[in-house]
Amino acid sequence: MRIPEIDFQLEYPSYGAVSPRARVRLFYTPQGRVIAIVSELPNNPPSPSLTNSIEDCARALMRRYEIDPGLFDLIQHSPLDKSAASRLPGMYPASQDEHFETVSVPGGWLAFGRTARSIIGPSTHPVWSPVPRATVEQLVGGAFE
Repeated sequence: MRIPEIDFQLEYPSYGAVSPRARVRLFYTPQGRVIAIVSELPNNPPSPSLTNSIEDCARALMRRYEIDPGLFDLIQHSPLDKSAASRLPGMYPASQDEHFETVSVPGGWLAFGRTARSIIGPSTHPVWSPVPRATVEQLVGGAFE
């Protein structure tokens, strides 16, 4: 079992009145990369979702831990609430407990960090790509909780 170097709850900035929290697990690879697995917490107050605030969350992590944006990989983890599956028929298989998505931005996080949030355009929008848990475990160097 791979234990993250850092495992904590981040109160991430959002454009809502209440700042939501996410579980963050940081893994440092032998190649010098930092892989952040960020999970939205189920008990968040009504506020923008992690998906809607992912850019702010990424910036907060890079600033707080002085992460080189060129060596930063972000993976959004969504534990599926079983009751949500019944409200969203066809979105996820009933047997799927969770899903992972890599989050990237055109030009990389380094270019994104230099872009003002108020600039809207294709170069500022994150891109999510589904990735199997086995691939995430390979990236971080083993199984994790």
